[in-house]
Amino acid sequence: MDLNPEFVAALHELGVSYNKSARYADVVECLKRAVKLQPSSVDLLTELGFAYSSDGRAREAVAVLKEAIRLKPDFKQALTLKPD
Repeated sequence: MDLNPEFVAALHELGVSYNKSARYADVVECLKRAVKLQPSSVDLLTELGFAYSSDGRAREAVAVLKEAIRLKPDFKQALTLKPD
């Protein structure tokens, strides 16, 4: 099955829009859907981690950021919230 990358981009943009309105639970839902379509995207995983953090969901944030770091250990954006 070929996935339309524009759909992932649309989910990302919708998440960005929700983020501007501090609708963090909605951001999380959009980014979760995007990550489901592109599970190896460290950018999406990192943004999902930040969204979880903004929504007060630290455990989920850490888990997602660990996955981003596992996929790309030198990805500086994910490392900013790296757990000790």
